[in-house]
Amino acid sequence: KSINDKVALSMIESGYELLDVRYQEEYDEIYIPGCRLLTLHDLRKEISTVDPDKKYVVYCHAGIRSSAAVLILSEHEIEAYSLEGGILNWPHEVVRSD
Repeated sequence: KSINDKVALSMIESGYELLDVRYQEEYDEIYIPGCRLLTLHDLRKEISTVDPDKKYVVYCHAGIRSSAAVLILSEHEIEAYSLEGGILNWPHEVVRSD
């Protein structure tokens, strides 16, 4: 369940929520506007904070953690897709802490 950046952008524009599963330190350096940070480490214990009625595009640094997060979300019957290549492969708007 992975998608490229063009499909992801279209899904976000149509109402999908954006979920960042990286560490806080990574988020502090760069993130995609409008995302919610919920680290992969915390996802299982905080799964109740994820709205099962919403659909998600999940990203991390390069795509590995987001794929794991999508698996966890799908185990809870939450629709989610992993951004191929993570934020490294995101050519659209980002926020950087310079």
